[in-house]
Amino acid sequence: MINNDITSECRSVTIEELGGHDGTVFIGGNFLLVDSLDRMPYIDEPFQTNNLLLAFCLHGYMQITTNNKVREIAAGDILIIPPCASICNILHSSNCETWILGIATRAVDSFMAPEKDLFNIFDRAFFNPVLHYTEKYMNERITPFLHLLNQRASDIKLKYREKQVVHMFATIFFEVLNHANEHDEEALQQQYSRMSRGDELFKDFIQMMNADGGCHRTVAWYADKLCVTAKHLSKVIKAKSGQSALSILNEHAIQMIKIDLKTTDLPISSIADKYQFNNFSFFCQFVKQHLGLTPQNYRLTSSTSVL
Repeated sequence: MINNDITSECRSVTIEELGGHDGTVFIGGNFLLVDSLDRMPYIDEPFQTNNLLLAFCLHGYMQITTNNKVREIAAGDILIIPPCASICNILHSSNCETWILGIATRAVDSFMAPEKDLFNIFDRAFFNPVLHYTEKYMNERITPFLHLLNQRASDIKLKYREKQVVHMFATIFFEVLNHANEHDEEALQQQYSRMSRGDELFKDFIQMMNADGGCHRTVAWYADKLCVTAKHLSKVIKAKSGQSALSILNEHAIQMIKIDLKTTDLPISSIADKYQFNNFSFFCQFVKQHLGLTPQNYRLTSSTSVL
């Protein structure tokens, strides 16, 4: 059994950091696959990520605390862990087999295009994050697909590996979403009616940030659009996510910039313009501050690595 002490601080972890360890498969900056809890990085300390996580329990038992609520899943269950949730106190039985899938919110956004309101999409899923399948269904339908996904994702020799894996992740995502949306409509409306102003503000902030795509990185800009003060917005975001609003904005922006540096041939000066930096020098300073490398060096390093 693994027992984690709850602490007051949660480490903020990107999907790239979660995928940068032995035994994990990381695809194209957007997708993560871990076939065992023992391979999951940061399991021994509280952490959070701005990405969607899905935990598939194939055998045994698992308990995890997310946003101060204890969630229990057994064989045949799926746990949906929303973006920005705090994660700690992971316990599991010795025979537990749980796979973790991570999907970046930008990838979810592309799956659902032209719909952009990710929070509305997930309202039903987050209303009851534990989905109960039967163990027989899991073993016959889900488990073989997970193993096939793992095999395809790990085989870097496949010419269309990344394209195929994207569609396989999308298939699993919609399978989970279909099941999550089977909740009673009346119960869901009751959940909506209990949403506080702080919940609504947090939802609107994340929705606006995803739609903006990293072009605006000041709390004041979002506060003005949401008709609140920057101080109040910062307080709400900190209370809901454990992170400062500014750190969330910067993390989101740097993730978007990394994708452009790694996967496009856009001149670096054009990328700086795309994200509305006042000047090229400030863009380079921003990248160096968050990545430890200049944009040119990061692009060169990324081009020599295998996704």
